[in-house]
Amino acid sequence: MKIKLIKIITKVSVFSLIGLLFNIFMTYKFLSLWIHPQLGDIEMIKNLIILMLFEFFMIHAGLFMSTIAGQSWKDWLYGVLFFGLSAVAYNSVVSNNFILIIYCSMVLNRTLSGILKREETNVKKELSIAAFYTMIYIGLLIVIAFCSPFIPKFGLTNDFLKAEHYIIIKSNDDLLSVPHVAMCFGAMYYLIFTFVEMNSIVRSVRCQQPTGDL
Repeated sequence: MKIKLIKIITKVSVFSLIGLLFNIFMTYKFLSLWIHPQLGDIEMIKNLIILMLFEFFMIHAGLFMSTIAGQSWKDWLYGVLFFGLSAVAYNSVVSNNFILIIYCSMVLNRTLSGILKREETNVKKELSIAAFYTMIYIGLLIVIAFCSPFIPKFGLTNDFLKAEHYIIIKSNDDLLSVPHVAMCFGAMYYLIFTFVEMNSIVRSVRCQQPTGDL
């Protein structure tokens, strides 16, 4: 059993494993800050909300970088500059370099994957993946918006927000105004991609698995 497990693990792309672990970590982070936030966590909560607002852009950034990897160095450089400057702009909104670090890590993972698998790069496939990811983001956002009145606050109560001096300028107009909804959105979003990544890994292993080993 151990030998078979080791064989399966060695067939999984390291980039897929990194993506899976990242999604699991982010799911845990959103859930923990939603269900049981601690005093002093409010800055991280704000950063994660900004991250979810930026995620729509990050989806296309990572996939775009993966697609152009191995193409003209000028295209690669333009992509880095464009998305990099956008990340810096978003990062200036938060209190630390959280957005920039997450963004660079994700893009680096997908770019390296594209470089090492440049012969497998398929622009149409990458575009279809981008469209799929976008549909998940928008679809989930719509569902969360409709269900927002029924989403429990758990640890993000009004008393907690007041104690943390969390000032809501607008009322229910955006994710920053309803942090518990934003945390729910983030947790569900990364949970979905955890299963998507797991399914991708399983399918990859099955494709490489000899018929006699199944």
